[in-house]
Amino acid sequence: MAAWKTIGSGSTLGVAYDVMVRTGAVTGTESRSQTEVSGSISGGQGTIKSETTTAQDIFLTDEDGVEFAAGLHNFRVRCKEGQDLCLLSVETKKRGLIFHAINLSTR
Repeated sequence: MAAWKTIGSGSTLGVAYDVMVRTGAVTGTESRSQTEVSGSISGGQGTIKSETTTAQDIFLTDEDGVEFAAGLHNFRVRCKEGQDLCLLSVETKKRGLIFHAINLSTR
């Protein structure tokens, strides 16, 4: 079964990490966003603040037919069903973080 493959390792500031890669064909994608708006009025003057958070779930199937999902926040990957993606991640003992995605079908 294909899974995340280690392509490099290292340590910085006393934290050990592995650089991982996983490739698969896109079988679906879902995107959504949420905007929070707040404001206040004081002394006849007001302020308005808004903050938007985006989320994208990408569903992929690897070369062994194993399905997996990548959940991204405030990071968008342009892709559509049938395209091949390569995801890169930095893994520590506490967490993983996808930091780069390559759409192999649009290079």
